Amino acid sequence: MKRVSVDIGGTFTDCFFAWDDTYVQAKALTTHHNLALGFNEALDAACARAGMGRSEALAGVNSVRYATTLGTNALIEREGPRVAALVTHGFEDTIPISRGRGYGEGLDGTKKGDMPDAQRPEPLVPRELIRSLKERVDTLGDVLVPIGDDDIRTQIRDLVDKGAEAIVVALVNATENSAHENRVLEVFLDEYPSHELGSIPVLLSSQVSGRKGEYVRTSTRRAAGAKRIRRRYPPPPTAPIW
Repeated sequence: MKRVSVDIGGTFTDCFFAWDDTYVQAKALTTHHNLALGFNEALDAACARAGMGRSEALAGVNSVRYATTLGTNALIEREGPRVAALVTHGFEDTIPISRGRGYGEGLDGTKKGDMPDAQRPEPLVPRELIRSLKERVDTLGDVLVPIGDDDIRTQIRDLVDKGAEAIVVALVNATENSAHENRVLEVFLDEYPSHELGSIPVLLSSQVSGRKGEYVRTSTRRAAGAKRIRRRYPPPPTAPIW
């Protein structure tokens, strides 16, 4: 077994390195401005103790497990950056409406029978930071309504002006064809080059989860058991998001 496990906490980034019969623990200070730096520093320390370099370890590793206590705490405490969302036109209220199962778990039978009156959780993205794009892809991945660059620029500029510090892009049926989400990222990087606005991450739902259903895919980083995204279309452009 060759495995790397890393957890990023508020103060320290911990790495557990398992390589056959070698087990090593290492840690580094968490680098809040760029979490990848602390991740790599902890991994480098673990690799040094195991007598190998990071490139050698990553070339031969079976799996890399990544967790973030920092992210969990931010969700629980509702702190962190102001998150905005770009969705398909007509789906602006998908996030605020949520799903009955999400806020019905744990309720008794009587309250479950009165779900319309149940208290919904506060959405992770406030309604005022949700914008829509006039585009549509069908369930087979065919484009019904092409996406427009001017529309993308207008909505992105509005979200940035409203104080968005991170943007999630979750378009309908992006799991079947991610071309429109990829185009949003390309336009964003053209409008705001990384050296000007590199601190704002743009996260594409098609890169994160292969699950169908916009609410579920928008609300998760990676759902357990999600099917692998079919690569029928070109992968998204390589670009820094921090």
